Amino acid sequence: MVEIHPISGEKKATVNRKASFNGISSVIGNLSDEEQLAIIDRPDEFKALVAKLAADISASTYFTALSDEEAIKWLVDSKKYLAKSAKALVAKYRKLATEMAHFGPVAWLVKAGFTLKTHAPKAGPCYKQFAYLQEKGWDFVDEPTKDCLAFWIPRLAPGSTGKSYAEQLILLGEVRMRLDLPKHHLSGLGSAALNAGLILANFKRVGERVPFDNRWVRTDTCRSDGLRLRLGDFGGSGLYCDFWGFDGSRNGRLGVFVLGVELVGS
Repeated sequence: MVEIHPISGEKKATVNRKASFNGISSVIGNLSDEEQLAIIDRPDEFKALVAKLAADISASTYFTALSDEEAIKWLVDSKKYLAKSAKALVAKYRKLATEMAHFGPVAWLVKAGFTLKTHAPKAGPCYKQFAYLQEKGWDFVDEPTKDCLAFWIPRLAPGSTGKSYAEQLILLGEVRMRLDLPKHHLSGLGSAALNAGLILANFKRVGERVPFDNRWVRTDTCRSDGLRLRLGDFGGSGLYCDFWGFDGSRNGRLGVFVLGVELVGS
């Protein structure tokens, strides 16, 4: 069912086709009566328009939610997991998600090239369109996403608030050991770009503003002065990007996500 960019060019990616179809349907639904009648009168032009819309939507889609079955197939086809191992890995994340009261997707297909400063403001509501991130004092390496499968649960890890950066990593390590996840899973917090992209993709999909209750999530991205970026306070003004003190500092509203990444080609 799923073909993952850029591993195979033999089949059309079902997930990308779904995203394109939904986007095209939205565009058509917003046409005026006159414009909709014009579609009937000029079908060839309509086909050309749809083809262009599909190409544009596919090119701009960096995050796609997968079903558990699609995630299993991706692991088998793209990472050469044994089917039994792939099913077990996805089941572990599903179990954890259920414990955290999340019943939606636990795996997201991520395309390379998404950045915090350039792409996030186009992906969903961001505070002041992140224009302030371009200002002096906000120097940081805006690490773009890589082609990967990201296991991600859009809930702060239980017990992760009120802890330092080191303590949060220890907590994630304990979760990894409890579920017997691969050692490269839950080993970091993920870049600001990856976290923002997942948050905004989830918002676009179901309207959730995570972290809930205007809380924050720490990321792996640091400014040039060493201060670590955080994302959150996702209210009516959009997703906010800020920094929080030093790694040893603690805050009762600042936690971490559960994140496991399987890179393409590694």
